[in-house]
Parts: sequence; C-alpha cells; structure tokens
Amino acid sequence: MGQGLDKFAAEVAEATGSGVTVEVFHNSQLGDTTEMLDQVRAGTGVGTVTDVARLSEFVLSLVIMSAPFLFDSYEDADKFALSDAYLGWGDVLAEEAGLVMLASTWY
Repeated sequence: MGQGLDKFAAEVAEATGSGVTVEVFHNSQLGDTTEMLDQVRAGTGVGTVTDVARLSEFVLSLVIMSAPFLFDSYEDADKFALSDAYLGWGDVLAEEAGLVMLASTWY
C-alpha cells in the first residue's frame, strides 16, 4: 500500500507539472484511519486510505461493498465502481460527510 501511495504522489506531481505535491506519511504517522477521517471532515488538507465499509457510517448503502462474493470477477467489481449508483453514493458521501473518494480499488 505504501508503494502505491508513493506512486500516486509521483504521478500527481508529473500530471500537474509539480504544481501539486502529495506528501506521504507512512505507518499512521498522522493518526489512525478514524482520526484521519475526522481531520478530513474538519477541513484539513489530508487524505487517507480506508475500506469502503468504514465509509458506510456516512452512507449506509456502501456497506454492501463488504459482502463476500458480491462480484464474480474483478471486471464486474470495476464495472460497478463506475456505475451511476456507486458514483451517486460517492456524491452523497461528499455532500453529507465532506469526504471524497479518489479511487475504489478495495480488492
């Protein structure tokens, strides 16, 4: 996961011509996931990696994503993650909780 975050930071820098810098803090240096979500909701310019089930506290429909064997394949999961229904839940999450999902690759 840490390597993925480092790659994300590098790709953001490349895509923005170094106009946006993402600084990665490994091993919960800034707090655990719950504390990080609280910081995001308070308006701090931070992000965190979390499972979608934790987000169901804010948008109940997201809890379905934790169901075992929900999809037959990774392709099916990706297709649903791009569906109007799922993206709509992301919109509600942003409106209701102030949280924005940047990616949904929970598998």
